[in-house]
Amino acid sequence: VAVIALILMSSVVVAGRRRRSQWINQAQHMDYERGAALKDHTARAQQTQRASDFLNNLSRRIYYVITSISTVLLLVLPFTRIEQTTKLHLFLVFNCVTFLGALILLYSWHGQDDEREKLLRRKLRLAQEHTLEKRGLKVRDQLTHLYSTELWLHGLELQLGRIIRRPIPVTCLMIEIVGLAELRRIHGDKAADRVLIVVSRALARAVRTNDLICRYHDERFAISLFRCSEKLGRSVGERITTIVTGMVLKGINRHYGRHLELQWEIATLPNDASTPVQLLRLAEQSLSEKISRKQ
Repeated sequence: VAVIALILMSSVVVAGRRRRSQWINQAQHMDYERGAALKDHTARAQQTQRASDFLNNLSRRIYYVITSISTVLLLVLPFTRIEQTTKLHLFLVFNCVTFLGALILLYSWHGQDDEREKLLRRKLRLAQEHTLEKRGLKVRDQLTHLYSTELWLHGLELQLGRIIRRPIPVTCLMIEIVGLAELRRIHGDKAADRVLIVVSRALARAVRTNDLICRYHDERFAISLFRCSEKLGRSVGERITTIVTGMVLKGINRHYGRHLELQWEIATLPNDASTPVQLLRLAEQSLSEKISRKQ
């Protein structure tokens, strides 16, 4: 009965995780013009995530109880006065339950590592933002809710000593939405702001949790890629722009009849620049020159 309970609980938890991943993936790949459907998918993904987290917590408690009881019975079994055949059968059953419970717990812990790390990083980041806000530093952009340029530079300044000592390469990826000014002129500020919000969310999902992304200017974004060389940075820039173009800009262009595109350029620290301010300006200059050549 204990083995069957463990297997059934595990199957429910695995099914819940799989369903949650399906909802999240579907929400991330919705077209731009289906805003209402995207909102509904996001709400369902959040509900599924809460249900899955509840099942994870409940199942872990049940695993602990069943495995602990089986372990205690294994310890007590040699001192009981029962037949040798029955004792052997009970020994095999308790061993099976304990082993299966331990395997399921190890699987559960392994599957929760990434989510637990993301949650801890998020809590730490929120605490740091709250402290910096008290010091008068602007933390978030009001429209996109990405980091401000001031906080982006502050984050690199804190890492500067370690970057120069080792050295650890940091790549600044500068991205611009080319054609946004024309869209703003024709369709108004509301349409352009909506494009900025959608693109900023897609960029935030496309980078790692320890990378910093900020809104640099009206249609430009700066991303600091830690432990990323120039060669790897160019590969990341190509991948990110391809993903965002396929997931977001394709639907935007079809909706408004425009031809928005992403242009990008990089600069690295400490190879190309010695300070975060120089890194940011060099990446901006390289991107401006690239766009001017194409025009």
